[in-house]
Amino acid sequence: MKKLIETALPLIEITASSIGEKIRKGHPGNLHLWWNRSPIVSSVALLYAALVDEDQDTEKRSDQTDLLKKLAKNESAAFEQAKDVLKNLKLPFIWDGFSGFGGLSLACEKLNLQACAGDLNTVATLLTKAVVEFPPRFTANKSVHPDSDGTKTGTAALADDILYYGQWMEKKVQEKIGEIYPAIQGSVPSAWLWVRTVECPNPVCKCRMPLASSFVLTKSKGKERWAEPVFENEKIRFQIHEGICPAEKENNKLGIMGAKFRCPACGEVASDTYIKKKGKEHQLGVQMMAVVHTSNGDKVFDPADEVQTSMASVAVPEDIPSGQIAENSRWFSPPGYGFTDYADLYTKRQLTMLSAFCNLIPEVIDKVVSDALSSGSREAGRALCDGGNGALAYGQAIGTYLSLAISKMTNYHCTICSWDNRKGTGRAVFTRQAIPMTWTFVEENPFAETTGSFHSVVSSIAESVLQLLSCREIPVTNEDAINKELRQNSILFTELPYYDNVGYADLSDYFYIWLRKCLKNVFPDLFKGGLTRKDELSSIQEHYGGDASKAKAEYHEKISKMLMNFSEAASDDYPSVLFFDYTKKDRVAIHSGNEDPSLESPLSYLIQDMMNAGFCVTAIWPIRTEKPNEKFQSVRIAIVFRKNHNAQSQITRRNLVASLGREMPVLLEPLTSDLVDDVDRSIVALGFGFSIVTRYKKILNADGSIMSIQDSLPLIAQEAEKYFALHETNIRENDEEV
Repeated sequence: MKKLIETALPLIEITASSIGEKIRKGHPGNLHLWWNRSPIVSSVALLYAALVDEDQDTEKRSDQTDLLKKLAKNESAAFEQAKDVLKNLKLPFIWDGFSGFGGLSLACEKLNLQACAGDLNTVATLLTKAVVEFPPRFTANKSVHPDSDGTKTGTAALADDILYYGQWMEKKVQEKIGEIYPAIQGSVPSAWLWVRTVECPNPVCKCRMPLASSFVLTKSKGKERWAEPVFENEKIRFQIHEGICPAEKENNKLGIMGAKFRCPACGEVASDTYIKKKGKEHQLGVQMMAVVHTSNGDKVFDPADEVQTSMASVAVPEDIPSGQIAENSRWFSPPGYGFTDYADLYTKRQLTMLSAFCNLIPEVIDKVVSDALSSGSREAGRALCDGGNGALAYGQAIGTYLSLAISKMTNYHCTICSWDNRKGTGRAVFTRQAIPMTWTFVEENPFAETTGSFHSVVSSIAESVLQLLSCREIPVTNEDAINKELRQNSILFTELPYYDNVGYADLSDYFYIWLRKCLKNVFPDLFKGGLTRKDELSSIQEHYGGDASKAKAEYHEKISKMLMNFSEAASDDYPSVLFFDYTKKDRVAIHSGNEDPSLESPLSYLIQDMMNAGFCVTAIWPIRTEKPNEKFQSVRIAIVFRKNHNAQSQITRRNLVASLGREMPVLLEPLTSDLVDDVDRSIVALGFGFSIVTRYKKILNADGSIMSIQDSLPLIAQEAEKYFALHETNIRENDEEV
């Protein structure tokens, strides 16, 4: 029996939901940064559609579509209605094998479904545990802190305790190191603006020249300020000017690419090669350019005095975490300039502050456990990592969420954070999926009212926890999906990483080292390695000695092995859903018409692997996370596939073309009004075309050779174009008649 997801979907509503889901206040994705956050609400609609039979009655079928639309619009009554329908069905077990931050696993929980999740990446595993594994263990718990009124339970209690113990931590750290954040003119600074420096290459000058990408402090209309480097007594100091900065004085950087700067003292140019050489000799320095504070509601920029400078130059703690940054210029620029360890990316004061917060985690866990026992918990019980739900596990859970707060803070407290002089705020490290090099950077005050302050980060985490569910615990494991042992009657519902889109393992090391410092005793197995594992499915060329073909072959081999392994436990009655990227390479391969054999379609490789594992594709849907644009790079798609019980042995190419021409119009006709974008049309058409192609174990060309899946792409596209051209002609003719 076909499921809803295999025939037709209200794509307009589902796509709008997927695109519109932003990581705002209270969203589970705001718990911590992850580079690919699967949308939750639209995923609930798709999952429901994968589990419910398509009703053949027209009126009831319309009701089913209406429910999908309501689910996509996040209507609470629709979730309850969907759960009522599902509770009467014999459902499969759901597996999210590449869980990321836990969005798809949370979709399973929203429908109260039996599921399991996992990820080879430690940070992703911890995030998913924090989203779907920990909250259900403490459903009946009340807040345990001394000021609790005893009315909050479940996630409300968790959020309440996170806020309380977060405030306790902040107070303790401020008492210990608050003096290194001195006031200026009686005002608490919100930030310090810095610039990197290097010795001028002119042997006569030799001043510590600034390497400034911008001397502009603020462009706020009527309140413009800028800093001018002044050479005095063989040193550079900065003078703060009011008004608009002259264009020629906005920076001393030459060109857009690389690092090339002009010395403001003598005019000598420091080349990119020179700066890289000095960086690798650890000869790059930093100099405070301005102190930012508020007076009468306005931002004030003062030059750095001796007190501000000396307090920033504290002794670095001995126990700071470290880890080598990957030598991959595609995602990491700092190693090229001598910043080879993650510890190199912070000021001395930032390292001191972050370490102080980390070192308090064991103490805060003990305090929560003690308060929990005092408030009525009968016993400490087992540890959190052993499935515990007593006082000890609760204390460790609070410690975990506060550790995530510290880790999240590092995104705002690092020398990679640049200064946005239009808004007067700091930018996070990860404005894209890479760590760039910065020359002018901001150091924010963790105790001030800023986006990256400890208080604001803890508050954002508490708001996210408050919105989490606690109805059914989904177990989460840190393991490779390739050889996962699954229960029988399982379906796959996961977001598959494409092999070189994002360097998840390398990028997540940035957070891993801080999480490990906080939690290695809470999750000893999870944090046993110095850095994250690098044998993830998302292969990187650099991990194969720069051999792109080897990396790609390994990726395809792992995908094939994973699907083969999954097929042994796959449901006989329910389809699986795998989210993937439909890329520019796929489009080029389709439109080439097989004229260029060197062109590769990543999608065709995946479909071939599915066929080899005994599956057939039944539909492909565009589930965008971004609006269509002219610079098409990729579209997130949902590939629906199931066991091919009725696989036919073979068909000739000629007969296949006839089948495509006969069947595709029937499959596409009900959906035509929902397919506004041409790319979306081609994706849906590919899905229905593959539903015909993948019925057969092999397709024979005229010469008796076996046709590849990639060779079928142009055939499907041609039939789709014929149908859509005829459809448009009919519309025009009908309009003319009217």
